[in-house]
Amino acid sequence: MTQDERDTIATELQTTRIERALQHIRAPVKFAVARFFYEQQWISKSKLDSIVNKHNPQLSSIFEQTETTAEQDPTTPTANDDTDMDMFDASSTQFSHAISLPKQAISPILQLSQTSDLLFITETWLLPPNRYPTTWSQYHTYGLPANSYNVHRGTLGLALLVNPKCKLPIYHVRHEHPLLAKYSLSIILCFKILIHCLYLPPSLETDDVVMF
Repeated sequence: MTQDERDTIATELQTTRIERALQHIRAPVKFAVARFFYEQQWISKSKLDSIVNKHNPQLSSIFEQTETTAEQDPTTPTANDDTDMDMFDASSTQFSHAISLPKQAISPILQLSQTSDLLFITETWLLPPNRYPTTWSQYHTYGLPANSYNVHRGTLGLALLVNPKCKLPIYHVRHEHPLLAKYSLSIILCFKILIHCLYLPPSLETDDVVMF
């Protein structure tokens, strides 16, 4: 057996094992891992597309929204293009953060954030199903009632507002762990960049903080 034949067999074995490993990785982490394997040229573009296309309904709606935008603007890449990550430019993508923002104060803040793509808000004090009165897309980790006597007033809460001009595909990660579900808001940006927004109140026990 020649060296080239050995190299071919080794490559085929590695590809088979990689594809088998991807079957056991849960979404949305699977998408980031598959993208990394593709960048290393360990899997093909068609394999990457087949993995990304097997997303859940929530991710599907995000893809469809991205593709609809692309139809209106031919310069916008679709979710399955090689240019997904080219859309993310750290020098031009802007993030903002606000704290303890009452619902009625959102308009002036957004006026000051027109050049920002993403606005993270901690201590929103919003209870479900309340939302901010804005055209910006919204993702929420809702707060908790302040006390049993006033169920309409909330504490804690996180929010992400996405500028309508932002063309980056966003996937909202929903945590199953109760502490993560209460104190964090996580997204995957451009199918690769994982962002966690955490708010750990001073009253949180040290043992609970350590697990983050």
